[in-house]
Amino acid sequence: MSCRRSSRFWGLGCPKIFHEIEDSLDDTAFDPGYRVPVLDDDGNVVDYAQGVSKDNLYNPFDEDVIRARRRMIERARTFEQDVLQYQSVLGLNGDIDGNWSWEAYWNHGYRKMTDTSRGQLYGPFLSNALGPSFLDASGKPTCGTPDAPIAGCVPANLFGGPGSMTNEMYGYLEAKLVDHYKARLDVVNGTITGDIMELPAGPLGSALGVEYRDQSYTYDPDSAKAKGEVTGNTGPGVDGSYDVKSVFAEFNVPIVADMPFAEVLEVDVGLRYDNYSTFGGNTVAKGSFRWKPVADLLVRGTVGDVFREPSVGELYQPELDNFPQAQDPCAATNWGNLTPTQQNNCVAQGVPDGGHGDTDTQIRQKVGGNRDLQPEQGTTYTLGFVWSPGFLDGFTTSVDYWDIDLDDAIKSIDPETALNECTDSRSLCELIHRNYDGTIDYVEGNLQNLSNEKARGVDFSIGYNLSTDHWGDWAANLGWTHLIERSKVEYKGAPRKSFEGSADYDSEGNFKVFPKDKALFNLTWYFRAFRVDYQLEYISSVDAPVSFIDYVQDIDSQVYQDIVGAWSATENLDLTLGVTNFTNEEPPYIDAGFNASTDPATYRMFGRSWFARAKLRF
Repeated sequence: MSCRRSSRFWGLGCPKIFHEIEDSLDDTAFDPGYRVPVLDDDGNVVDYAQGVSKDNLYNPFDEDVIRARRRMIERARTFEQDVLQYQSVLGLNGDIDGNWSWEAYWNHGYRKMTDTSRGQLYGPFLSNALGPSFLDASGKPTCGTPDAPIAGCVPANLFGGPGSMTNEMYGYLEAKLVDHYKARLDVVNGTITGDIMELPAGPLGSALGVEYRDQSYTYDPDSAKAKGEVTGNTGPGVDGSYDVKSVFAEFNVPIVADMPFAEVLEVDVGLRYDNYSTFGGNTVAKGSFRWKPVADLLVRGTVGDVFREPSVGELYQPELDNFPQAQDPCAATNWGNLTPTQQNNCVAQGVPDGGHGDTDTQIRQKVGGNRDLQPEQGTTYTLGFVWSPGFLDGFTTSVDYWDIDLDDAIKSIDPETALNECTDSRSLCELIHRNYDGTIDYVEGNLQNLSNEKARGVDFSIGYNLSTDHWGDWAANLGWTHLIERSKVEYKGAPRKSFEGSADYDSEGNFKVFPKDKALFNLTWYFRAFRVDYQLEYISSVDAPVSFIDYVQDIDSQVYQDIVGAWSATENLDLTLGVTNFTNEEPPYIDAGFNASTDPATYRMFGRSWFARAKLRF
């Protein structure tokens, strides 16, 4: 198909359409603790208990057990995800009188996911199974009492060894939960680019544009989750959206050209205004320069505003349960380690003198969005150079320093921080809600514009390309990032904490490591219709604090290696075969890492893997 100019003044480029449908299935496991709902006569959840009746058939203590926790012996929690995702882009472009060009596009994206989970227990049935039970006339364990048996109920045996929770017991208790997610994004963008005028050092270039963005997110949980009737994380759904209207302009201004010590000197300036339906208007600016004092050397730098608007989920997510790891300093097991002032602060919270008896290291936190959130804003700076010496053809090296300072970062205060601060100085106590016996009911964790975060580092790269007459072409590149600073002030008035070479938790309670050094080496060989790629990834060692004790775990450096071969079999057919992590490295065990006892965002979760791909062009 070919396109031709539709008029003397306007040229319409060929419309571009991209359509992708993806379907995937994934399995994993999740292991938080649980609570037992207490129902009124109408079946409504009015409170939560965590115990086993003294009249339960399997209770050996002849008294109520006031706290029960999920067993992790017989079964794991699993989930399956069925994802349908597509994106369509329709674009038009053309020229205006030869000096100016225009482009417009519409981008529509849609994602639908169904999450089916198994292994959680249905609260009303669990209350029955942990309540009174007896042996009926045939010797069969039965829930309830002889005068009021509960039909179909199977008493649960939490007190036996492995296997005491039988398939029949789980068959009665387990709930199949189905959650539905939908996300939509529509972007309409129009841009005009061209030269405004000719300056002594070259043309004054420009790009002017407008954009409209509309996005929405819907989460429809299983009804048992929405009602709080299951033993895992519960809470209502969410249905939110917002739109943004934007205008932007960018200019390239040549200052000097072809002068001594200034073969090129130019600056770029840009300005963007966004008007959000949620919190109004915002303006961001940026500037950069490029200076070539000699042909082989380029010096470059940027300064700009950092801006991130709250997502739909951050704005509208309802309050949900979360169970992060934390230790209550007011527990009886830690009471002797507290100072008299700290003990008094615990008592002031409603904890009995001597502490409470709860030793659970997973604490319920209520997390959710906040419609009053404002954007994250800050500044960023970069300064560096690129050297491409003329005497060594194919060689290039660069060094860039970068600095990011972010205010009003959208975060929640993690439970352990709130508990420690309240015990030490009576601050953040308003976030902690305790039961009558001093144990923790929950800790508030809704998102807020809380912290200041800083990151500074240096990026270094070196590359060399070599062409030979008989052995093809070679390309080698080494990229290295050194982290100088990664720190934050968690909330106003808190001390600054540094995490470079260590670890921290993000706003969702996910464990994250910050290695001081990361490097990536690539070597590619091109020979006729063949290509071979070798990649080595290096992650430096990390000191990770261990949960609940004064000890730092030394996490060794990690090295991953991949190799990929490709063959252009015909003009339209490409075949690729690759092996990733071919030395079969396992992710490091990290005591504080909740998800799989590591950091899945940094380390590879899978061992040696291979893939094959065929690409056919029509």
